Amino acid sequence: MKKIVFIFLVGFSFTSIKAQYKPHDKVFGDSIAKLKKAGKLTGKERFYNSYGGTKSLIVSKPSKENARLNKANQVMSAGSCNCWIPRDTSFHIVPFDGGGGNDGPGVAPNYRNDDWSTNAMILPFNFSLYNDTVGTAANPMYINNNGNISFGSPYSVFTAVPFPTATYTMIAPFWGDVDTDTALTSGGIVYYQLTPTHLIVQWDSVGVFDHPGEINTFQLIITDGIDSILPPGNNVAFCYGEMQWTTGDASSGTGGFGGSPATVGINKGDGASYFQISLFDNAGSSYTNLTGSPASGVNWLTGRSFYFNSCGTGTNLPPFSLDSAVCDTLTLYAVGDSLVQRIGFIPPEVNQSVTMSATASTLGSAFSVINSVSGANAYLTFKVVNSSLAVGYYTISVTGTDNGTHALATTKRYVVHILTSGTTGIKQLAIDNSQINIYPNPNNGSFIIETKSIEKQNIQVYDITGKMVLSQPINGKTSIDGSTLSEGVYNLSIINNKGVVNKKLVIVR
Repeated sequence: MKKIVFIFLVGFSFTSIKAQYKPHDKVFGDSIAKLKKAGKLTGKERFYNSYGGTKSLIVSKPSKENARLNKANQVMSAGSCNCWIPRDTSFHIVPFDGGGGNDGPGVAPNYRNDDWSTNAMILPFNFSLYNDTVGTAANPMYINNNGNISFGSPYSVFTAVPFPTATYTMIAPFWGDVDTDTALTSGGIVYYQLTPTHLIVQWDSVGVFDHPGEINTFQLIITDGIDSILPPGNNVAFCYGEMQWTTGDASSGTGGFGGSPATVGINKGDGASYFQISLFDNAGSSYTNLTGSPASGVNWLTGRSFYFNSCGTGTNLPPFSLDSAVCDTLTLYAVGDSLVQRIGFIPPEVNQSVTMSATASTLGSAFSVINSVSGANAYLTFKVVNSSLAVGYYTISVTGTDNGTHALATTKRYVVHILTSGTTGIKQLAIDNSQINIYPNPNNGSFIIETKSIEKQNIQVYDITGKMVLSQPINGKTSIDGSTLSEGVYNLSIINNKGVVNKKLVIVR
């Protein structure tokens, strides 16, 4: 059967095929990979696992046990506001053993593959895509190795196309030619966590086809629209770690770039309802536009995160922030300190414009808007001066409103934290990570702070409400007992007579 199929494929130039593919057939797999390298595959070919493959994903609750993170779990360096969800025992490796277009199926435990997908999966929660409920028995979900999930059909296509398209119903944090076939050439693998209210998929340190050396790390979250893992009013999030490639060699790429660009966005599949953050085909750090003409640089994605609502009204989705990777808690340490923050919004749809506005009633005259620019790349810059503010927390709301039919708006809220301090004019120190080390982090409440400073220092730990929950002096290498603290994310301030450094602390049990 396999030899007959192989001859059929070559003879008919791979216009459209469906064939059974028995696992562990390395000779056949290597033959298909050679054809892809030679440019004789389109990505529309489909092979199916003759043994059926994994029929469902594991639904679990996030682990309440001590975190046992995978050693390869990517540690992102996007700052103290980290969108990456640390893996615990409730995460599993995605079973790419349903069907595919190249070397596969993936085999447990790591399911390494090229261009394969899961079997049809039914979500345990309602997920809305342009007012349609998808991920159901009638319209099931597939996780595709090539940086996306789809609904209704799996896709092996390794050369991305721009949105909109009537062909694919897809959510694509990074649609490109991901290759996890071997650890030597392709880096990491793909993980998932599925709960009754959300799905997380992590492409962690994954490689690109036929060009070892570059890796990408990115994450997708979809929810029922209520789960608090995302900010209120959102049901989709993209999150990016280190991003080092855009294009595989089979998509006319050279050295991981050029050729057909990678696509980032969502697409309903009706040829009209979509949004596209951009197309990416180079290593630069510049963002161009929504159409990706010219294409943006993939390094611009590094450290960023995007939150949005895919439910929408008709073909319109609300604007989203280009600056959502920045911390939403801003700190002023003493009288006389000031801060300036710029935030931008873009409309998901081409030919729309966004108008910006901001309010901060509790800050009074300490708050001012420096500029506000409307358009397809709208932005607003505000300033806060701690002239005589009382110690505590203050809220700033920045809203972007589009001009689509049934205009929609998105509001991003910042918290301004005025810290308790007996020293006037304390500034945040520019101390790198080599001078202050917190480990393990995440932890179960017991951790070590190690500093190279000989200054007398003190730590203060604040919960998400701004309440100080722990304070103690430290000197050099100090063990900290936070066993009374609940699970969650905390702000840890290290204070000495020269200034303050803020770090993020994550406790998982």
